[in-house]
Amino acid sequence: MKSVKYFIFILIAFTTTQAYSQSNKKKSGQYVISISPGMAYGEASNEYTAASFYGPHLNFCIRKRVIKLSKNYNFSSELHLGSQFAFLENDKKLYGYRVGQLVFNFNALAGSYPPNKKNPISFPIGFFIGPGIYLLNGGYNTADIGPLFNLGFRFKMSKTYFFDLRFFGAFTVFGETAIGGASLQFPIMLRKTSGGK
Repeated sequence: MKSVKYFIFILIAFTTTQAYSQSNKKKSGQYVISISPGMAYGEASNEYTAASFYGPHLNFCIRKRVIKLSKNYNFSSELHLGSQFAFLENDKKLYGYRVGQLVFNFNALAGSYPPNKKNPISFPIGFFIGPGIYLLNGGYNTADIGPLFNLGFRFKMSKTYFFDLRFFGAFTVFGETAIGGASLQFPIMLRKTSGGK
C-alpha cells in the first residue's frame, strides 16, 4: 500500500510542478487572487495512536492560467496558503497547522477567466477539477506531504464577479493523515483582459 501512495504522490507532484513551472515562464497572464474560508475533517494516525480532528480553515489562493483552450475553457495552476485549525476528539484544545496546496486544474464555463464587461460569459455556472500536492506543517512539530484532489463549481453573480464552492481530499505519505473539506472562495483581485485573450 505504501508503494502505491508513493507512486500516486510522485505522479501528481510531477504534473503540478510542471504546470507551475510553465506558468512562471510567462511574464504576463490572467490571474485571480481569492480568500477562502471553510471547514475540514481528518484522521491522523501513527504506529502508536489514531485521532480524528475537525475545524475551520482560512486560505489565500492565487490562480493563474497556464494553457488556453478557448474563451470558456483552460488549465490553470493554483497556490493555496493558509492555516487549518483543529479540535481533536475528546480534547478541548485548539491546534493550528500551516497548510499549502499546489493544484493543477481544468476550468470550464463561468469564471474560467477573469471577467470582462465587454464580453462576459453568459452561462451562470462553471466548474473545475484537478490533482495537486498537499503540504502540512505544525501540530506536534511535524511536516508532511501527499497527493490532493479537488473539484468545485463557480457561480457568476454579475458580469464581473463570481465565487467558488470547492471540495478537496488529500492524504499525506509519511504521517498517514487523511483530510477532506469544503470552502467558499471569494475573489479579492481579478486581473482583467479583453475577451479572455
